Amino acid sequence: RFSHKMVPESLREAVSIKPDVAHSIFTGKEQPDTDFDLMKIVLHGSVEEPAAKFGTRYTVTISEKAHDFENVGLAEPFSFGFETGKPAVIATLPANGSVKPALGPHNPVAIYFNARMDRATLKPETLRIRPQPAMSLNLTAYDDPVTGWTNMQISTIWQADTEYTITVLSRARTACKDSLTNTPYTFKFRTTKMVPFAGPGGLP
Repeated sequence: RFSHKMVPESLREAVSIKPDVAHSIFTGKEQPDTDFDLMKIVLHGSVEEPAAKFGTRYTVTISEKAHDFENVGLAEPFSFGFETGKPAVIATLPANGSVKPALGPHNPVAIYFNARMDRATLKPETLRIRPQPAMSLNLTAYDDPVTGWTNMQISTIWQADTEYTITVLSRARTACKDSLTNTPYTFKFRTTKMVPFAGPGGLP
């Protein structure tokens, strides 16, 4: 965030990142969470090269080329650094400990990774589900078009008013054959009770 409203093109010219990594810069009214005094930098993990790497420290520098609408530039370059994390399960739907009112073919359980995954390792044997669903699992996986990260979806028949425990086992691997840092990863959720449908006139 800047103390003045900045010229977007000047920010794009002023930003450099070391080591080199593919990235996009958003500012002004380009996205809902940016403004002329607020810039967002997005590193690309797989959709462009050189892709961001796990466990790597990056340094972002904004030079004096960045200026406001009165052509006043930064007094001096500004730098900050951060280190990227490592491949992991980063979220689930339902979230751990939540209650899920409806689960079906159009509303599956989802597991989100922060890496492109090896699809061959995302099989029913990669999961442990308790209690075991009555029907076999239907697993689908797709890569997010923006991040390149993989989302896995699980469809089956889930019993009402039941607490399920799902564990992602350590056999899951990234496309680069790396193991995930937080597997076995376990989350729980409960399905709600089945509510009878009342037909016309209140008759079930």
